[in-house]
Amino acid sequence: LRCFFADRNGALVTLATPVVLASLLGVLFAPGEGARAVEVLVVDLDGTPESARLVAAIDADKSLDAETTTLEDARTRVGAGKVPVALVIPKGAAAVMTPTALFGGPRLEADLLYDPSHAVERDLVEGLLTKITMEEISKGLSDTKLLRSMFAQLKAELPAGDPWGVIFDAAIALADKELAAEPEEATPTTESGGMQPPLIFKGTPVAGSSKRGQYNSYAHNFAGMLVLFLLFFALEAARGLLEERDS
Repeated sequence: LRCFFADRNGALVTLATPVVLASLLGVLFAPGEGARAVEVLVVDLDGTPESARLVAAIDADKSLDAETTTLEDARTRVGAGKVPVALVIPKGAAAVMTPTALFGGPRLEADLLYDPSHAVERDLVEGLLTKITMEEISKGLSDTKLLRSMFAQLKAELPAGDPWGVIFDAAIALADKELAAEPEEATPTTESGGMQPPLIFKGTPVAGSSKRGQYNSYAHNFAGMLVLFLLFFALEAARGLLEERDS
């Protein structure tokens, strides 16, 4: 003990290092209150009330930490690795975000810009966005005004004399009757059943600026391994210094 405490600095480091490391590990692996929300940037190129409602629904989701920005800023921040995912709502999104689009018609692709090193976050965000989009569009199925508009649109697409026209006329008359009896807005529903989303999310990798302009997984992993083995080298060198001093 006398030899040990003769080197006061060495004794202090020996006693303090385990305490610091244990405290650090305790902070890192302490159970949190819940899962951390995934950061996502939202770019609204459509600029319609329908797309604005979708942006508001994304922002209200607890699993996503959404922020509205421009397309240039989204590409820059995702390419720099500051944000893992960015959603770009394209122009014309309002046209497909209607109840009739759930049962057929054209599909519209929305770019999902992502950092190639965060593919897991991209898949998670894609699933959440699909769920949110389906919920927002299917809310119109409980809105009498939107249902009447949908029936009128379907009737207009039928050829003259089609027997389905009588059914749509009856549905339109029923909707008019409900609107006259109960003008208040109905409570929306979020059930989507077996319907297909009219807005498809297409993943687009965005890498930082480089000569090749694309993400290189080998460069990413080799840089990390280099730092790791530099730490191993530092540990071995420190151990060698202690052994030389001991001898």
